[in-house]
Amino acid sequence: MPIEIKERLKYIIEYSWELFKLQSSHHKFSIYKEASMQLHFSSLIKILGELMCISPEDEFKISLEKTINYGDGKGEIDIFCELNEEKVGIELKCFRKLASSGKPRGAQDISMRGVFEDIGSIEKLIKDNKISFGFAFVMTDDNTIVNGKHAIGAMKAYSIKEGRKYKKEEILDVPIGKSKIKVGLDNDYEFNWDKKGDFYFLKEAII
Repeated sequence: MPIEIKERLKYIIEYSWELFKLQSSHHKFSIYKEASMQLHFSSLIKILGELMCISPEDEFKISLEKTINYGDGKGEIDIFCELNEEKVGIELKCFRKLASSGKPRGAQDISMRGVFEDIGSIEKLIKDNKISFGFAFVMTDDNTIVNGKHAIGAMKAYSIKEGRKYKKEEILDVPIGKSKIKVGLDNDYEFNWDKKGDFYFLKEAII
């Protein structure tokens, strides 16, 4: 277990994610959308974060849907954690083939673009010194998102399929319907998924 504060906070988040993946894939709880993903993942972070306070001076805090002002605007971060002076921001995405109602979801291109937007939001928070580092976590049972062809249009532009490599400052601006959003990130990213049971899981660290 790391002692240094930043590394300890990183350990808390990553170990909680490993636990979450195991519990989800073994159906300890049902996850149909981001809200339930946030609830169960944050509960693991809270428990482990408090356990990892190893001195009287250590203090761990966690907030959900925290509004943070940065640079030219403000935004909500799904999970915001603090261990003493170090802070981490976490964005989540959950893409199920079927909603809890049993109806198909669809719109994979919009879903995938949202992952790039999440990463971009965390990069802005880091640049503005609001957080020390961040993570984007994604779970899905939709094989099209992970292993689809993604050959043309928005599916190609915003693909987060297995092995896709994004090069920093590449501009993604393919419109989806009437929605026109320009996305460009400050760092290189590669999307590598971990399959457990019926689900695929993705972790992108932003530093």
